Amino acid sequence: MPSCERQLSTENGVLTCDQKLGHTGMHHAKNAGGDLPAIDGAKTKEGDPIVRHGVAALEVWWPQEGMNDPVRLKRG
Repeated sequence: MPSCERQLSTENGVLTCDQKLGHTGMHHAKNAGGDLPAIDGAKTKEGDPIVRHGVAALEVWWPQEGMNDPVRLKRG
């Protein structure tokens, strides 16, 4: 079954909810961090992507539409 298509913009880039379709409550996404391309897709003058080194791991839970719960962040 495919994952939910809801996305959230984070310091690690745009993350897509990794829960299965039809879930209730909160969306969830995580990123292992490490060396990641620059969020804006910037490149060097040679055309190579600019990489951010040592980006912290990130796990995000955020409310589904219509809910007023705060977003909870947990850094790994």
